[in-house]
Amino acid sequence: KAGVEMLRHAGFENVDYWPMFSYDVFQHRRIENTKRIYDVVMIGNFNHDVQHERSYWLHRLAKLKNRFDIHLLCGIYGEDYTRLLNQAKIVFNRSIRGEMNMRAYEATACGSLLFFEEENLEIRDFFQDRVECVLYNEDNLEELLEYYLTHDEERERIAEAGYQRVQQETQRHHFEQLVALMQERNVVP
Repeated sequence: KAGVEMLRHAGFENVDYWPMFSYDVFQHRRIENTKRIYDVVMIGNFNHDVQHERSYWLHRLAKLKNRFDIHLLCGIYGEDYTRLLNQAKIVFNRSIRGEMNMRAYEATACGSLLFFEEENLEIRDFFQDRVECVLYNEDNLEELLEYYLTHDEERERIAEAGYQRVQQETQRHHFEQLVALMQERNVVP
């Protein structure tokens, strides 16, 4: 959405939002008989030059290691990535451009509770706060983590609702939306 606004501001009129990210249903899925053994998992880019703002949040998470089982990881891919998402009670996410990034889809597709930044421009187009994900901010991250790690039933209910909701956001679904949008705009026959 931020890109759409920039293009419109630059004078382009025929610009529409399309969710370019999604998840691979064959890769990002629940793995049967996998226990959720980690309290909080964050897998992603830790390059401070690229993820300057994320570094601040990772530092806050790291300070909670004495209270919770926190795993901050990078360089994990494929089946190992999917397994870790399946083993997480909560997956922490922080986008770089206010976008609905792939991790948001992947975490919910693996059945974990998604924690995402409250100010994100796109998240509310897909998930409702405290219904299908949890949106955190500067003032409540630690409090929300404490709450959802000590209220298993509520955490599991929201994670399940997120899992059910993300089933409508597959790669196939998004490409069907793109084709329909292009047909509506007379871009393709």
